[in-house]
Amino acid sequence: MEAQALCFMAGASSIFAGDKLLTTPNPEFNEDQEMFKILGLMPKQSFADGEKPVSQPDPIIEARKLKEAARAEELKIARENSQREGFEPRKVTTVDAL
Repeated sequence: MEAQALCFMAGASSIFAGDKLLTTPNPEFNEDQEMFKILGLMPKQSFADGEKPVSQPDPIIEARKLKEAARAEELKIARENSQREGFEPRKVTTVDAL
């Protein structure tokens, strides 16, 4: 019985927030509060017992963002140049029967 109580309490620290868990909708906030009340648990603020970890930017994602921004700027300049030069896309016609 003691092992079951320890497992249950260990799982109590794993409460997830958001619209959907991996396979099922997340319970409403008031449902969690009701469960805490029944179990005699008191929720606490995040990182109340220690320092909040510092998030470091991912260099791969940062490099991709820079590349996407550079490409967007290239496309903007190309559009402006084509409008300034009076570029008209060619008209393509199709032949229904050969």
